[in-house]
Amino acid sequence: MSETQVKITGSFEAVDDKGNQYHIVEHTLFRKTTTTDMAYSGGEGEEIKEYKLANGKVLKQISKTEFEIEGDGTKIRKLETQ
Repeated sequence: MSETQVKITGSFEAVDDKGNQYHIVEHTLFRKTTTTDMAYSGGEGEEIKEYKLANGKVLKQISKTEFEIEGDGTKIRKLETQ
């Protein structure tokens, strides 16, 4: 028997074309088994990740650095860390 859990696994800043900044929270889906917590597999061992703004709005991932806010279509991109 397994149970799927969602855990916060990261966060970062992003910006839109108008210069507005956004805080993005990365969630990863995990399947809890009787022996260990394993990353939920999409078939090839990849982790299932979801991205949301800090206010809970869902993001659609376009690429590794670009996202779209669902509902209003605003595109934002991840800020480079130095």
